[in-house]
Amino acid sequence: MQKLPAGYTDGQPYYTMEYVTGLDAGFGGSYPLVILLLLAIVAVVLLARHHNWRPDVALVGAGGLML
Repeated sequence: MQKLPAGYTDGQPYYTMEYVTGLDAGFGGSYPLVILLLLAIVAVVLLARHHNWRPDVALVGAGGLML
């Protein structure tokens, strides 16, 4: 996708600042929260594997965190 110039000054095109959803780079405001939730899910699954927890209870808890 290429944006058309808003106009020309001295023969050079200039563009307006416009937010287009999906074209932003980097982490948004909610991405760190998503990463923390995924790390919590991985921690729960790893703890369930190394302790005598019932795996179904640990996976349901991890799924609840993900949801």
